[in-house]
Formats: sequence, C-alpha cells, structure tokens
Amino acid sequence: MPNDIIPIFGNGGIIEDNDWIPLDTSQQPKAIQSFTTFFRGRMTVFFAGMHDRRKPIFVGLLAGSSGVGKTLTAQTMAGYLFGSPDAMTKVACAEYQEPHKIAALIGSPPGYVGFWDPSDRNGDRGAEPILSQKNIDRHGFQAQRSLVSNNDPKDFDKKKKLLEKEAKEIEAKIEAFFNEDDAGRKGKKGKKNEITEEDVEKLSQRYDEIQRELSEFVYDPRKGYYSVILFDEIEKANESLHRLLLEIMDTGHLTLSNGMTTSFRNSFIFLTSNAGSEDIGDVLQDKSLGFKKTQTVSDTDKKVYESAMRGIKERFPPEFMGRIGKNIIIFRPLSREFLDEIFDLQNSQFQHELILTSHVPIIIRIDKTLKDFVIIKALKHSELGARRMIAFFEQYVKEPIAKLMAGDSIRAGDILKIAIQTMPNDKAKTLIERARRPDENRENSSSDNPDDEAID
Repeated sequence: MPNDIIPIFGNGGIIEDNDWIPLDTSQQPKAIQSFTTFFRGRMTVFFAGMHDRRKPIFVGLLAGSSGVGKTLTAQTMAGYLFGSPDAMTKVACAEYQEPHKIAALIGSPPGYVGFWDPSDRNGDRGAEPILSQKNIDRHGFQAQRSLVSNNDPKDFDKKKKLLEKEAKEIEAKIEAFFNEDDAGRKGKKGKKNEITEEDVEKLSQRYDEIQRELSEFVYDPRKGYYSVILFDEIEKANESLHRLLLEIMDTGHLTLSNGMTTSFRNSFIFLTSNAGSEDIGDVLQDKSLGFKKTQTVSDTDKKVYESAMRGIKERFPPEFMGRIGKNIIIFRPLSREFLDEIFDLQNSQFQHELILTSHVPIIIRIDKTLKDFVIIKALKHSELGARRMIAFFEQYVKEPIAKLMAGDSIRAGDILKIAIQTMPNDKAKTLIERARRPDENRENSSSDNPDDEAID
C-alpha cells in the first residue's frame, strides 16, 4: 500500500469510526452517517481488490444549503490523506458557466491560443490544463516526498544531496574493489582491498535502497498517486462540464484537448451542490405550502431532504444521476448547539492568532452576552449556515479589536473583556474593557459598529 494513503486507513485499511470527520455527528447524523457508510463500503471493496479499476475510488454528491459542512468534508479528506485541507484540486464550477471556459480544465483546442503542447521545446508550450495528470497528482506526490524528507520541506534538498553523495561513494568503492581485484589477477601490484566481497554485496543492497528513495523525489505519473478533487457548486456550471464528469465517472479517465489522458482511477471525487436551496430556505423560514408552525426536527429534516432531492433531480439529467447512484448525501441546517461550537472554534483560532502571530500579543475574554447575540443573529439567517455566524464574529469581535490596534490603544499583554450592548432597531455596539495590570485603573472603551444598519 503506498505511503501517501496509509495515514487515513491505518494498518487494517478500513475506517472503523467517524473520528476523522471534524463535525459533531449529533448535528449532522444522517449526512455524516450516510457519507461514512458509503465511503466505508467503497473502501472495503477497494482493499479487498474487488474495486472496478476503470472508475474512481469514490464519487459522492454532497447537497444542502450553504455553510453546513459540504466543502469541509472534502477538505477533511484532503487533510487526512496529505496533511493539509488545501491539498486538493478544487474546481469552482461557478467560473465555468460559459462553454468556452471549459478550456481552462482540459486545454485549448489545437490551433487556438493557449494550446498545451508539453513536447514543444522551442516555443510557448501553452497553459497546462487544471485537470492534467500532473496537476491532480501534485498533492499526492508532495505528500510522498514529505514522507521521504521527514515532513520538512526544507530538508528535501538536503536529504536528496546526501543520498546522491552516498550513492557516488558506494559507486566509487565498488569500482575500486573490482579495479584492484582485476589488477591482482593480472599480476600487477596495487593497494590491498579494504573491503571484501561480502561488503560489496551489502553496499550493492544499500545502493539499490538509495535509488528507490531517490525515485520518490522525481514525479512519475505511472506510480498512480492518490488525489482529492472537489467540484464545488456543480449546478452552476455549464452542461459541458457535466458531460466531462460523466466521462470521468464512467471510464475513470478524461481526454484532454491535446489528446493526452488524465486518469482519475485513484481519485476521491466530491461534488457539492446547493440545488434546492431556495426551497430549503422556505422550509427554514416556515414559508412552504401546507407547512405547520408546530414543526419538529424530524419534520424539518424530511422537508429539507425532499427539497434538496427535488432540486437535484430538476437540475441534473438521468444519466448523471444514474452514475452518482446512491452516493447522494444531504446535509441538514445547523442547529443552535452546533453554531455554539463553531463560535468557540472561531474564538479559539482568533485567540491563537492574537497570541502567536499578532504584532501586539493580547488575550481576549468574550462575554456570554456577545456570544448569545451573535448566534441568535446568525439563526435568523439559518439558510446561510455557519458563514453568517463567522461574518458576525468578525464584525463584532475582530473589527473592534483591529481598530484599537490600529489606534495604538492597547499594549502587548493586555487582557480585553468583550461584551455587547444592544440598542433599538436590532443595532448593537461592542464594549471592550481593558485591564493591563492589577495595579492600574481600568479603562473603558467602546467601538460603535458602522455596519449595523446593513445587517437585517
């Protein structure tokens, strides 16, 4: 099993739990359970050697309203495989609404500007397509190279040079051994061999090991690197892109404009869609026809699922749905409890930035009133998911602190206590209490939020 895929599957090869998903499964029980069930089933077949090698390892359609964790799921897969959530090929389908834009993915046709000809040594080779083999393999190759260099990019060149130096020394020793041995047979006097035939055999074995290690430093498309590919918001793309996906899902490869092929047979492909999001928004705002005010969580989940599936079937043709099969996962809207967790995560990350990366290291303490205010305000826009809550966190926490930093109103080591003061018409201002040292008087400062009126 190649090293670049071992971290996620372990020695046994099968994922036994959902711990690698950074979402509380109680908040997305059906979506996460469906995803892990589909994925575990595919990987069980894969490791048993019964996987259809003509198709990608996994293709899944993640649907639901905005900001509920669809893209995060793909990023998590990339993070587990290659150590970074950004280690994947992302295709923002909203950029490919016109047919001619597809050339960026598969290359310009022959005779057109930008035609990619890697064999052209004299002129312009053109622009390499986003979905070329080298482009989708680059993260898997880099992950494998990092394993060779102990996960330290700076150590890459150093280790390569050391290995090359050791290989040359071994070559010199073996050559000297045979030269001296040949001179002895001819009756010529020479320096006595300092190594034996047994030593030469060990050196040869070590030389082979070095060559195998050095091969990991050179990209070779025949090695079949693993890759994660995300087609984000596919419903916004032109039908030309959908036809490309049909070829990828059906045959596991894609023919580029220059005739070269890209293999997706070692790829994990994620498709995200907001299809049906308008109907989902109506469900969340209790505007759907015949929907009762006394709805339960299960009623809402059912309505969201039906709205999403209806939107998907209306947007994509039967042949597309047939290739996706059962791998359609619907994400439910986020609950108050989950937004609470996201707020804490944002607070923790911001605190980490303030202490370790800010030019003015400070500590912040956020009052519960501000936290409740931000979450309740975000729940009024529940169809936008976590993105709205993150925007409010930036508006009521990050921006006021940034203004104080810009005005030199705080010093390194300050402790800031942050609260909120609500006003009529859903307006509010952030209150910041600063305490430098126990023996100093506390100053109160407030930061009016100029964007309150822009937020409904």
